[in-house]
Amino acid sequence: MNKNTYSRTPSRVRRGSRLAIASVAILVATACGQTEPGHLYPVEVDERWGYIDAAGNKVIDARFDAAHAFSDGLALVEKDDEYHFIDNTGDVQLSGTWNEIDSFSEGLAAAQVEEDGGFGYIDQEGTFVIEPVFRQAYRFAEGLAAVDVEEPGASSGEFAYIDTSGEVVIPGPFNGARHFSEGLAPVLTGGFVFGEWGFIDTDGEWVIEARFDDALSFAGGYAPVEEDDNWTFVNRDGETWEDTNWALARPFNEGLAPVEHDGFGRSDMWYYVDEDGNEQFGRRFAYAEPFDGPLARVALETSGQGSSHTGGEVTFSPSNPVWAYINRDGDIVWQP
Repeated sequence: MNKNTYSRTPSRVRRGSRLAIASVAILVATACGQTEPGHLYPVEVDERWGYIDAAGNKVIDARFDAAHAFSDGLALVEKDDEYHFIDNTGDVQLSGTWNEIDSFSEGLAAAQVEEDGGFGYIDQEGTFVIEPVFRQAYRFAEGLAAVDVEEPGASSGEFAYIDTSGEVVIPGPFNGARHFSEGLAPVLTGGFVFGEWGFIDTDGEWVIEARFDDALSFAGGYAPVEEDDNWTFVNRDGETWEDTNWALARPFNEGLAPVEHDGFGRSDMWYYVDEDGNEQFGRRFAYAEPFDGPLARVALETSGQGSSHTGGEVTFSPSNPVWAYINRDGDIVWQP
């Protein structure tokens, strides 16, 4: 089984995809710190997945083929090609055979029943409360979700934002749209290939003009953005950090953000910076994720990494990672 069958935020998985799940392993929504309650963390033990607490103690036995972080009190797991939502004791609360399914966020989860069908949203009873009519659908945040309003099967998409009743409240259309955080959302305009990213507010008004090659959601007062083939951070006033040399930056959480130094493919170039840009812990990793409460997941080794920046959420997929968790002092509290 691929070691990358884990996601620490709400993340879509496809039926029968314990290996393919690696391609959607880590969504940029990690900035929001979704693990709950009591901060349980998915871990792999002998090619099965279970959960530990923040002290590294086993809480739920490793018996799943794939495991995702808790959100809205439930965690999405996969076993024997079926999906289940478990509570923090490991008891199954909801099961289904959706073709694709996300974790819950704000009481709803994006779901697709048939491979060629549309996406809609189910509640925690498994009932569609927003009909599956969208080409793509992403998680709710701050009462809004980005959806592709084109019909399923269309060759290209147009993104808008809906509320929890399914009504379009920010029509766009945008070529790409990501989740709201701190009142702002990154959106793409000007075409999927040659367009630029900026930020709108919940009224759909531009707050930071579209000028970035890529942009992730805000967290801790900053958003990672790509400008001139270099990643940096922008604040709400549109001001970017200067003199950065990062091949990639992830969102802040707990006052720290993981960044990858532009080291020409070296495998030990990820580290954490504080809000002043100072490197922390005095150690680097093969890969690093944002903190989620008291812990952050890091890869001690990988055979490479990749990312997919789509019109919706962003996925990051290190290859064959050896995972560990570190605490706020940078000490390893769990590893295989």
